[in-house]
Parts: sequence; C-alpha cells; structure tokens
Amino acid sequence: MKSFQEQINRAKEIHKILCNKYDIHIPLEFQNLNGKGGGYVVTTKLRKGKYHFLKKIVLDNSGRWCSDPDYCLCHEFAHVILIERKNSVRHDKRHANLTKKLAKEFNLI
Repeated sequence: MKSFQEQINRAKEIHKILCNKYDIHIPLEFQNLNGKGGGYVVTTKLRKGKYHFLKKIVLDNSGRWCSDPDYCLCHEFAHVILIERKNSVRHDKRHANLTKKLAKEFNLI
C-alpha cells in the first residue's frame, strides 16, 4: 500500500508523462478540498459556451477523498483531452472509457 505522499508524487509523474504524450501542457496544482471532490479542471470559455480554454488541473491533497490522487489525475486529464479534442466537458461514455484507458496505462485499475 502506497503512502498518500507517494500517491501525490506518482500523480505528478503521471501528469508529466500525459502532458508530453498528448502535447497538452496544463499546470497541476494541489489544494485542500476537504474531501469535497478529487479534483477539477479550471477553464474559461468564450460567449455562448462554444470554446473552452484550459487553465489548470486542481487535485485534492487533504487525503479525505475516496479515490487516490493518481487515479483522480487520470479522470481529470480525460476531461482535458476531451475539452481539447471534442470541446466536451461532460461525464459520458467517452469520458468513462478514456479515464479507464488512462488508468490501465499506469496500472491504477
């Protein structure tokens, strides 16, 4: 069983690998979200919601969320990829499949 700090360090490594692999460079930040979620992607959008611009990924570092930070990173990075490629921010089948693919790539599931 990995310690929580090891999971955070692993999330940072995975972030670097995914940024290089998908050529999407987005900052990663850790904040104390008090277990109110594993993380989120900060975006800005133009009027009428047509285009999203990525600003950063924020992950919880409180240790109170049920998912590990490395898995949460895969989940949020799936959003990043879909925002970049399809302009989609939804939790749908495409997002679920991409999250699973990324998590399997790093032996997280």
